Amino acid sequence: MTSLPIVERELRVASRNWRSYWSRSAAALIAIVVAAVPIVFTQDLMPEESGRLAFIALSTLAGLYCLCSGPATTADCLSIERREGTLGFLFLTDLRVHDIIAGKLAACSLKVAYSLAASLPVIALPLLMGGISIWEFLRVATVLTNILLFSLSTGILSSTLFKTSQNAVGWCAITLLTLAGGVPMFVMIWFDSRSLDPNFMWMTASPGFALAAAFTGNFSRLGAEFYVSNSLMVIASLVCLQASCRILPHVWQDRPGGVKRQRWRELWRNLLFGNSRARATLRRQLLDVSAFCWLASRIIYKRAVFAWTIGVLTVLWIFMAVYHEGNWLNPATYMASAIGIAYIFRLAIASESVQPLAEARSLGALELLLSTPLTGADIIRGQWLAIQRIYLAPFLVTVGLMFLMFIAGLADPEMESDRLEWMVAWACGVLVFITDLAAILYVGMWSGLTSVNLHTAMTYVLFKILMLPWLLLGVLMMSCAIVCAFGFRVSFDPPTSLVIVLWCVISLSLNAWFALRSKKRLEQRVRLVAMMRFQRGTSRLAKFLGASNSS
Repeated sequence: MTSLPIVERELRVASRNWRSYWSRSAAALIAIVVAAVPIVFTQDLMPEESGRLAFIALSTLAGLYCLCSGPATTADCLSIERREGTLGFLFLTDLRVHDIIAGKLAACSLKVAYSLAASLPVIALPLLMGGISIWEFLRVATVLTNILLFSLSTGILSSTLFKTSQNAVGWCAITLLTLAGGVPMFVMIWFDSRSLDPNFMWMTASPGFALAAAFTGNFSRLGAEFYVSNSLMVIASLVCLQASCRILPHVWQDRPGGVKRQRWRELWRNLLFGNSRARATLRRQLLDVSAFCWLASRIIYKRAVFAWTIGVLTVLWIFMAVYHEGNWLNPATYMASAIGIAYIFRLAIASESVQPLAEARSLGALELLLSTPLTGADIIRGQWLAIQRIYLAPFLVTVGLMFLMFIAGLADPEMESDRLEWMVAWACGVLVFITDLAAILYVGMWSGLTSVNLHTAMTYVLFKILMLPWLLLGVLMMSCAIVCAFGFRVSFDPPTSLVIVLWCVISLSLNAWFALRSKKRLEQRVRLVAMMRFQRGTSRLAKFLGASNSS
C-alpha cells in the first residue's frame, strides 16, 4: 500500500489545479506591494533602516496570515464530513487514521504553504539592503513555519472535536487569539499590577511572542525564550495531531442516544431555539411577515451573544481606562477602539449573511426553494428583516459608542491643531462602515448561494469588501510615489486627509458596485443557481488564467 495515499493524491490534484500556481503569484505580488510601501515612503532614511521597516512589516503580515490559516482552512475539514455523513466511508477502506488526518492536513494547507513559500523570497529582499542578517531571516522563517503548523494542527483538532462549522471555526479562532494576544497582555498586566519586571518565560506559549523574539533587537536578550516558544509550538502541533488521531475513530458515527443523551439534546435545543411555546410563538409572528426571516433568525441566542460581546468589550475598555488612567484616554486609543469594534461588527454581519444559504446549499436543502413561491426579492427582504431583528440594537449601541469616542477625541487638547483631520477621518470611517454593512449583506448572500462551502463564501466577502479597498489604495499610493520619485524627482508626501478621502471614495465605489451587482443577481438567478447545485461556470478571470471546468 502506498504510504500516505491521500497526501499523494492531493499533491497530484494540486499540481493540475491552476489556483495552485496563481495563488503563489498573488501572494508574492501582495508581499511586494507591502514591502514597497515602507521603502518608498521612507526615502529620507538610510537603506538599512528602510529595509528593516519593510522586513518587520512583511514578517508581521505573514505571521498574521499563518495564524489565521487554521480557522480559515482546516477548522471545518473534518466536521463537514461528519455533517454530510461521508467520513464513515473512509473508515471502510484500508486507510488508517493518520492517513486521513495527514491527507486532510495536506489538502487544506497546500495553498497556504505555497503562499508562504512564495512570500519568503520577498521577505528576504531587505538582506540586499543591509537591514537584516541572514540569521535573523532564518529565525523569522522558522517561526512562520511553526506558527503555520500550529494553526493548522489546532484547526484539525477543533474540526475533530466539534461537528458544526460555527463551533469548530469559532473555538479554533478563540484559542489562537487567546494564545497570540491574550497571554502576553495578561502577563504584562499581572506583573505591572505588582510593580515587577515581567518574566518573559511566561509568554513563551504565545506565537506572537515567538515572532517578536526572532528580531535581532529582542533576540539578544530573549534567546532562551525564543527557543522555548518554538519548541512549545512544535510540541503542541504534534499533540494536536496525535489527539485528532485518537479522537476521530470515536466521533465519526452518530450513536443512538439514551435517555440522558436525549435530555441533553433537548436542553441544547431549548437554548438555541427556545422551548416549544417560544418556538410556536416565534413561528406565528415571523411566518406571516417573511418565511426566510423566520429561518434566518430562529436561533435566539445570536442576539444575546453579540450583545454580551459588546458589553464585555465595553467593561474591559472601562477597566483599562481606570487601570491606566491618562495613558489610555487618548485619541489613538479612541480611534483603535472604534476601528476594532467596527470590524467585529462587520465580521458578525458577514457570518450572518453567508450562513443560511451556504448551509442550505451544502446540505442539499437549497432545492427545496423550488417548491415554494419565494423569489429572490423575498429572500433579500427576509434576510434584511433577520439582520435588523438580531443586530439593530447592537448597531445603535455601537454607533453611540463611536460617537462618544469621537467627541472625547475632539475635546482632547492634543487634537487642537488636527481637529479637521480628526473630523474627516471619523466622517469617512462611519460612512464606509455603514455602506460596508449593506454591501456585506448582498455580497454575503450571493457568495453563500454560489460557493461550495461556508469558508469559501466568507473568504470572498472579506476579500471584496474589507481587503480589496486597502489593496487598491496601497497600489495607487505606491504608483504615485514611484512616479514622483523617479519621474519628477520629488518626494511624495500627500496630506493624511487626502489619503483618507481617497480610501473612502475607493471603498464607496467598490461597495456600490458589488452590492448592486449581487442584488441584481439574487433577484434574477436564485432558482437557476438552486437547480445548478455546484456546477458553476468558469469565470472570465479563470479562463484568462488558463482554467477549465474540469479543474
